[in-house]
Amino acid sequence: MIHPNPNALCVGVFLFGLVGFLSVTSSWNFTGMLISQEKRHDA
Repeated sequence: MIHPNPNALCVGVFLFGLVGFLSVTSSWNFTGMLISQEKRHDA
């Protein structure tokens, strides 16, 4: 049984937060692109 290393745990939480932030940002950018395309299509 390997005891969890607090330092490794911090790195894991940081990476998990970073991936979540990037996914949210990319999804927002994708939504913005779709909205701008629809606005352009309406114009």
